Amino acid sequence: MATKPRKLVKTVPSRLQDIYPDVQVYQDELDHSLRDQRDLLIQAEQIFSTIENPTAVHRSKTHPAGMLLVNSDIVSTAGDPLRVAIKVLRDGNTADAFLSTAHFASSKNHGELLWKKDEE
Repeated sequence: MATKPRKLVKTVPSRLQDIYPDVQVYQDELDHSLRDQRDLLIQAEQIFSTIENPTAVHRSKTHPAGMLLVNSDIVSTAGDPLRVAIKVLRDGNTADAFLSTAHFASSKNHGELLWKKDEE
């Protein structure tokens, strides 16, 4: 059975190229992310904005190629910041990044802090 080709929605530029490259957003992952696990609606533009301008970037604690982009400027009604998980695949001098998922969460249990907006 042939697999359906993935539809690229957008390539979101990264202004932190030394930490992660531009992020490719595919339709399936975007559709999944537009509603987080607590049925809170997330807008595509909020995901794109977080990829482009996070307030913090953490290394994933669960996936060796993963990073967690946090945007404390975009919060749920409960005050939880938007978190966008990406995977960064490196091959020599090149790297590709892809949206994995997005959700609102208050967890402080992040991986290693790689960058914070206040530290620019």
